[in-house]
Amino acid sequence: MFVAPPPFDILGAEFLSSYHRYADSLFRCYLESQPHRTITCDNFRFDLYASGEYSKMLETEWEGE
Repeated sequence: MFVAPPPFDILGAEFLSSYHRYADSLFRCYLESQPHRTITCDNFRFDLYASGEYSKMLETEWEGE
């Protein structure tokens, strides 16, 4: 929002108490104005494990070392 932090006395009380709303709105505007790639199964792939399953997998891997 600012290139450099403004002096504290320039900012109003409403702005300071609602800063997150302004920041969220600006970030949403930024995201909508930028080109982006749609994420699908074809272009974004990763393995997903449940924590118990992953722990077992690590345990098995570490036992082999």
